[in-house]
Amino acid sequence: MPLRQKAAPAGAVVHDADIRKPLVEIQDLFKVYSTAAGDFTALNDINLQVGRGEFLGIVGKSGAGKSTLVNMITGVDHLTSGEIWVDGVGIHDLNEDEMALWRGQNVGVIYQSFELMPTLTILDNVMLPMDFCGLYVNGQSQERAMELLRMVEMDDQYHKVPSTISGGQKQRAAIARALANDPALIVADEPTGNLDTATSEIVFEMFEKLVQQGKTIIMVTHDSSLAKRFDRVLRIADGEISAVLEDRV
Repeated sequence: MPLRQKAAPAGAVVHDADIRKPLVEIQDLFKVYSTAAGDFTALNDINLQVGRGEFLGIVGKSGAGKSTLVNMITGVDHLTSGEIWVDGVGIHDLNEDEMALWRGQNVGVIYQSFELMPTLTILDNVMLPMDFCGLYVNGQSQERAMELLRMVEMDDQYHKVPSTISGGQKQRAAIARALANDPALIVADEPTGNLDTATSEIVFEMFEKLVQQGKTIIMVTHDSSLAKRFDRVLRIADGEISAVLEDRV
């Protein structure tokens, strides 16, 4: 089943690389959880656009709705109402199978806890998204995985399993895996939360280089010292956007 995309106006000329159009568009987004104590509104009428090549930071207190919002954007969780468009695809309309394939092909997700498969080597972990989506064949996935590991300076660790490398090395491997299918969008949920200061700086500098190369990154963080290094900072409180701070644009 083809993914539903926004239709262009009649007579319009559509350019695939039109960087003026936002990569992510969120319209009237609500997320409500049913609990024993009653309904809980985790996200309340969120409207947001994220530009192509933008480095967007999302900050807020624990429980404010930051992770819920990125889970909506990646399709890990389902919205209650509203619309989410990523590169013209209405992900709010996708079923589970379509969502899994779309996410694998179009979004790189990086977690605080790394989420590497413990029984697989670092090389196999990076190859996993490529093999799942079938975008690289006849040994190409291994070649690309090694190329990405070289980029994050982890090619000498390719044969090891995650339990034998450091936290910083695990996060580097997770970044390589997130880039496996060359996604336009990278979503990182507290990616430096389990790292020391020096390693956090190395990881953040990797993100900055990826943005310079044209990637769009949405990053959740508790580290307020990073605020001035994002293109924009989105502050969330009680499930609502409380402020949008623009530092470099």
